[in-house]
Amino acid sequence: MPPETGSAADAGLLFTTGSESRPEAAPAVSSDIRVYDFARPSLVSKERKRALDAMYSVLAKSVELWLASRVRGHIELTLEGVDQQSYGEFALSMTPPCAAYVYDVQDSGTQVVIDFGQEFAFFLVERLLGANGPPVVQQRPLTPLERMLVRIAADKVAEQLQEIWQDHVPLDLQMSRFESVPDMIQAANRQDPVLVGRILVCATGVESVLTICVPFAALEKFFSGAALERSTLRRATGPRHDGERVLVQEQVRGARLAVAVRTSSFTLPMSEISRLVPGASIMTGLDPEPEATIYIEERARFTAAIGRSGRHLAARILDAFDDAQRSAATPQAKVTYDMENGEAKVGAAPGAVAPDTLGPLMDLTLPVTIELGSTRMTVQEVLELGRGSVVQLDRLVGEPVDILVGERRFAEGEVVVLGEQFGVRITRIIANGQAVR
Repeated sequence: MPPETGSAADAGLLFTTGSESRPEAAPAVSSDIRVYDFARPSLVSKERKRALDAMYSVLAKSVELWLASRVRGHIELTLEGVDQQSYGEFALSMTPPCAAYVYDVQDSGTQVVIDFGQEFAFFLVERLLGANGPPVVQQRPLTPLERMLVRIAADKVAEQLQEIWQDHVPLDLQMSRFESVPDMIQAANRQDPVLVGRILVCATGVESVLTICVPFAALEKFFSGAALERSTLRRATGPRHDGERVLVQEQVRGARLAVAVRTSSFTLPMSEISRLVPGASIMTGLDPEPEATIYIEERARFTAAIGRSGRHLAARILDAFDDAQRSAATPQAKVTYDMENGEAKVGAAPGAVAPDTLGPLMDLTLPVTIELGSTRMTVQEVLELGRGSVVQLDRLVGEPVDILVGERRFAEGEVVVLGEQFGVRITRIIANGQAVR
């Protein structure tokens, strides 16, 4: 409470007479009271705070003993404190150029940051190279060789960090990269809570701070409770933080989709389909160089020109389908065939005799398409498709293409040109007449 604001008891004194007794003084207000932050509730209870202080003190002394035998001189590491911050606050506390090593926490999508600070980093470089006396601190990023030397200590800190947490939350840390510019690290969303441990380093001519930043998302098992659940679920929609969003996007973009290239659909009566045999030629009614349709997961998405890429069939995208085009189903031709001489004809099949068991159903027409080939592409590859893109199929030039009746693979055939029309000659029936019935 601000000092200029009086209490209710103080206000009452203004209206009392001198003969009245003075009320007892109000009890002192603790200086620890602070306004509750609904946007970032405290996730560290007093019991957890004591446990964290003990754990990080062990880490500080373990690293101190390890360094003492390598820097040939007095060095002391003392825990200043372990506190909850937002990642944005932690990033602002880093002074550029920093000496930060970023470690991936495996299977969590989060990252740990270990910052040595310029003074401590240059102290380690000189002592590990055999120098004595106070270090010469330069306001510049570490060179690649200097980074390698300081990384020896960073790996030791990461090892001890894993050790103090192993009984609570296993942390599998893998070195990711070095950063000298704090804004380039981006190990978490700026509003995400992080646990920041600060260790004071005192050595010959050096007083610096070793900082260890661990996102709360990697420590959920330790900080179990309603406060943590509210924090991690504060966004009802979307991932909890940038790290998870990137992980989800990578998983989705890596998913593989079925891609097929087919000619425009035409129709055949059931009576003719039931009489198809190897050697029969079908005239599709399409141009000799027809446009094809690219289907992604059985949905028409692009029009394309048919061609080749090396030894494989391929399709070059001409344009994207709109909703009206995808829903349109306009037959281009009604075709028949001549099984005896292999010539295709338009109109009714001469001498066609429908089986008695099917009767009038044999007059129904079914959609037929020629599938030139297919492949599988990731979501990322599909998103990058556009006009002029080439989709290479898994079918070699000259290999049989598939003939689909409805959505059923019915036969195989070779592509031919019949007069001025695109056609196909059947080489093998996949489903026999009984299957069609």
